[in-house]
Amino acid sequence: SLDAEESITGWVIKNKQPLLLSGRADHDPRFTKIKWKEGIKCSINVPLVYRGVIKGTLNLNIIQSEHVFNEDDLETAVTLANHVSVAIENSTLFKNLQQSLIEYLRMTNENIKSKNEELRIAKERIDNEIRTVAIVQQGLLPRSLPKSDRIDVAAMYAASTTVGGDYYDCLEMDEGKIGIVIADVTGHGLSAAFVMTMIKILLFYLN
Repeated sequence: SLDAEESITGWVIKNKQPLLLSGRADHDPRFTKIKWKEGIKCSINVPLVYRGVIKGTLNLNIIQSEHVFNEDDLETAVTLANHVSVAIENSTLFKNLQQSLIEYLRMTNENIKSKNEELRIAKERIDNEIRTVAIVQQGLLPRSLPKSDRIDVAAMYAASTTVGGDYYDCLEMDEGKIGIVIADVTGHGLSAAFVMTMIKILLFYLN
């Protein structure tokens, strides 16, 4: 029982005071209702207090010994109780911090998984767009080259990336002339392909 009238521990918790009892507690008028355990000769009971909050009690009992607790023993127990109170509080704070860290890492991990899924979907969309642009880009290159009795024309195109900025074409001009166009747009990727498209359109209108 932690009732102040029925147990030493209850009295210590209620009053927040250390207690040294030499002899049976039921001989003390403060503890007439307490059931004293058989065999206990004397006891020290100290509250474990941290910043005014009870964390527990330190109970020391002498049963089979001729020794009897004195004031020095009580002072030692109080000092020990102070250290224990701080240790308990630090342990509680550490446990709370550990739980908070675990929860933070769990939420962070879930967030990373969500972001990775978003990135995967975005990458698939970009890859699909790049493949589409690559098909369009290949369509801008000539499928056949002009034939001439004076010159043989052949070409091979291999982009270093999926979408490049290189462009070539052969134009049949007046008086049997052949115009050869070779362009190297700076960079690679979508922006270079767009510039290549503009060149194709420009040449179409100039020819």
